[in-house]
Amino acid sequence: YLALSYVWGGATQLQLTSENFTSLSTENGLNELSDSIPRTIKDAMILCKNLGERYLWVDTLCIVQDDESDRHFQISNMANIYSQAVLTIVAASGSSADAGLPGHISSINGTELISTRHDIVPLIENSPWYSRGWTLQEYVLSHRLLFFVGGEAVYCCRTTMWREDSMPQELLSWNGEIELRERLGLLSHFSGTTDGFKHYTELVNTYITSDLSNDNYILNAISGALENIHSVGKSFQGLPEATLDLGLLWQTEDRTPPERREGFPSWSWAGWK
Repeated sequence: YLALSYVWGGATQLQLTSENFTSLSTENGLNELSDSIPRTIKDAMILCKNLGERYLWVDTLCIVQDDESDRHFQISNMANIYSQAVLTIVAASGSSADAGLPGHISSINGTELISTRHDIVPLIENSPWYSRGWTLQEYVLSHRLLFFVGGEAVYCCRTTMWREDSMPQELLSWNGEIELRERLGLLSHFSGTTDGFKHYTELVNTYITSDLSNDNYILNAISGALENIHSVGKSFQGLPEATLDLGLLWQTEDRTPPERREGFPSWSWAGWK
């Protein structure tokens, strides 16, 4: 199966609920409600089919949105969902689920042309997708990603990067996804490393600047990524249990008191904005 990483934004979209669960679970259950499916998800469905894959995991249609037990179960399994997907489609262009998966192709006298090469890192860094808290762990956990940004598709895996406007020999000079992840402020792989605490701090430092629509999800939106750092063990209130003494020594960069986040302990970074 493929997975989709995107920004909901203000788009009105079809959601799986207890009421429509039975109808949407039947064969062709989406047909009558296709007009309610936003463009990004529709494009991802077409892409999934064109790549020869049968299944696509999308949060709005795979999590029962009004069932807290199902939401809790699915959120606690985010590490498995994204790390085991064949590929994660990243809709990094646009500010809502209606943005779609755009590409820039022009035809001049019968010749198809695409936009010239540009640095995609600033485009990703400045995108609404990159600023969101939920999408960070989807990015970290995925083994293969297909970015749609700046009018082009960019494929990244743990060893290489492919761009549709590059010749094969030019690609050899790239250090693949490692370079991309490092330039985006994250190392290429958080699990199975000897310095798990370093990866933990890098992950949290990046995460705390992200935007969340609901403060209550501060730990939910990173739990899967924290779980993936095997060398630090389980986490408790956002702090690694194996090195809890070090985790408790967190502080703000300028050492000024941040704003309190209610509902979380004061001794955890999650308790502060």
